[in-house]
Amino acid sequence: MTTALTAREAWENEFQEPDLDTLRGMYEDAPLFLFDSLHNAALSYEGVTAELVWEGIPWRWCLRFSHPADEGVFAYLVPNPDGPLLCLPLPTECVDSIPLRRLKRYARDAIVKADKVESNRWVSWKVSAKTELEELLDMLKRKVRWLSQKA
Repeated sequence: MTTALTAREAWENEFQEPDLDTLRGMYEDAPLFLFDSLHNAALSYEGVTAELVWEGIPWRWCLRFSHPADEGVFAYLVPNPDGPLLCLPLPTECVDSIPLRRLKRYARDAIVKADKVESNRWVSWKVSAKTELEELLDMLKRKVRWLSQKA
């Protein structure tokens, strides 16, 4: 079993690609459950694939998800030692299709405050509780639904 320190060192080392199990070694029970739940949920959608990539500081080694109907990146899952981070690039049209007033503050505030690069809002959430996880699983579902309507 990998120690948390070794896993953190692997996450930070740009020049040696770690495996997913090593990165998962940074987490205890609750954060590991959150990370695995997001990972499995993203891969459960038809055509979604993941690859481990170096994205530089601050994300370092992370999972980049692709969806066949998405021209860019579907999502990023960052195994940050402080807790998993989900980044969901949302095109302006996708954001416009989401009834923001119906979302809980956790999801809504991140969308509203997200940086806008070209036509995407780069929405990021640090996940630390099961209630937040449920919100993010809903956001993944909303993006997939929007992509399938667009196609």
